[in-house]
Amino acid sequence: MKKALFTLAAVAALGAYASSASAQCDFNEPAKAKGLKSSLVKNYAACPGITFPSDNTSTMAGVPGCATPFATSAYKFDSAKGKCDLKTGHKVENPCSSGNPVACSNLTLKVKCSGVLNPDGITPNAQAGWNLNTVARATFDDNSNGDMTVIDFPAQFSLP
Repeated sequence: MKKALFTLAAVAALGAYASSASAQCDFNEPAKAKGLKSSLVKNYAACPGITFPSDNTSTMAGVPGCATPFATSAYKFDSAKGKCDLKTGHKVENPCSSGNPVACSNLTLKVKCSGVLNPDGITPNAQAGWNLNTVARATFDDNSNGDMTVIDFPAQFSLP
């Protein structure tokens, strides 16, 4: 089973993951939140991780980082129509649809991809069993030391 690894923008992943975690906590949440729409990109090497066992640079403020970020997935997007989009939704349920008799916060994730190609860049990939791997990753262009990653916050969701 092949897996596609995609990364969300840091704010998107943190927002989605934080909403999911709040389902077990007693927070005063709105009955309905607008949700979030985001485009997904290929996964980039973690810092530290297998590709970068330790940091190899630092920001101008001295925060450790890894340079130069690069994609770890061999899959490609078709240049004309390739894309993956994520849409989240949130609502408070009382009682909870999971069977718990108390109120809960329900987060939904919808992912729609098209134009994802195999590593040859020609053959469309339509295999089942992909995962949505979200990573809130602080990767930026530091004024003093260039492109780098300084922190990762991962979460994984199985897709049919």
